[in-house]
Amino acid sequence: MVARGPRVGLAGLWIAATALVSCPYSFSNPVERLGVGQVSGRTVADPLATGKASPLGGISVSLKGSTFDQVTHGTGYFTLIPLPAGKHTLLFRQGTSLSLVRHVELGLGPNGLPDAVSLGDVLVPFGGSVAGTTSDYHSGVVVDEATGLTGEVGGGRFRLDAVSLGDHVFKVGEVDTSTSGEWVGGPAGFSLGPDAQAAVTVLGVLPVHPVTASLGTVSLRVVSLLPAIAPADILVSVTEVLRGPLASVPAPDARGQVEIEAAEGIYQVAIAPPAAYAGQVTAPPAATAVAIAGEVADLGTLYLVPPGLPAADQLLCQAAADCLPAGTCAAGSCLNWAPPVVAPARVPLCSIRLDFCSPTNPCTSADGLAGQCQAVGAGPYQTCVPCGTECTVDGTDLYLGGC
Repeated sequence: MVARGPRVGLAGLWIAATALVSCPYSFSNPVERLGVGQVSGRTVADPLATGKASPLGGISVSLKGSTFDQVTHGTGYFTLIPLPAGKHTLLFRQGTSLSLVRHVELGLGPNGLPDAVSLGDVLVPFGGSVAGTTSDYHSGVVVDEATGLTGEVGGGRFRLDAVSLGDHVFKVGEVDTSTSGEWVGGPAGFSLGPDAQAAVTVLGVLPVHPVTASLGTVSLRVVSLLPAIAPADILVSVTEVLRGPLASVPAPDARGQVEIEAAEGIYQVAIAPPAAYAGQVTAPPAATAVAIAGEVADLGTLYLVPPGLPAADQLLCQAAADCLPAGTCAAGSCLNWAPPVVAPARVPLCSIRLDFCSPTNPCTSADGLAGQCQAVGAGPYQTCVPCGTECTVDGTDLYLGGC
């Protein structure tokens, strides 16, 4: 059950502020002041290891479908603001090891403004890897509709790391540019339980078939965190990887909902603000959808985010410990503090890798791509990172393959 944080009226805020003028912390409520909602909480480590829920810093907390993310403080503290009323999906991740998906819903409080939701202690467990093969030997993409993560299909094989526990739906799309052939497969629904943590779950063979003119549905919702942009005014473009842009895409309705009927294929869906607001918001990377006849490819919500808001949220603090090791907490904000370096949830992952390669020789990844060897953690093993890609090969380090 989601615990809702208390809402304090403006009169109450004034009394608290005047009674405690000597306190260095700010008691202003940005949710009240800005007319927006927030989600906050504390990431914690598995209590089985320590006997208690200890704070877990360095966790990427991102809003699915956006560029909006932050890194948890050393105390595990995080706050995402401003968020509109409605359903939102948060992705928690650290590299390819820890992974969690949380769904939250912000309602309207008694004053008609979006509510504040406290998630309390959020246990971020180890995720797992999911591997499988398709019924042919083409290359393409595998999409996890639960998280929006995508991975490569190479030679009919795929592997997606950092898959959270819980329910997932995989779809695959494959192409052969030399023959303009295209195949799709899925949906493959499955659930990862606790036994899948830090392990590889093999799905087996996923059948694919040549694309047809039969229609599937691509569904999404668009939202702007800049309130001046109405959902119905957000621009949506859809491009099929071989056939090009769709000539006609329906505009979002008043709630931002978009339903697109499309022939089977692999689509890239992008959003943009109206021309008058160009440069005032940041659009997310294009989302990948695999359309299959009679199925719905649900992209969830895509957000336009004003630049600077995630950075401002990142500096919010409740206590001095939130700003360690070098920062200080003053008036509710961290001063002289820099977040730890982690792999954000939106950074693409390597899908298939070969270990035991030699760092002194060129290597070929299991996808058949030229790569270079990189060390994995502090161990003796090497992994082949495809050239020109960004890959997280352990829980903390980001390697750029630029052979």
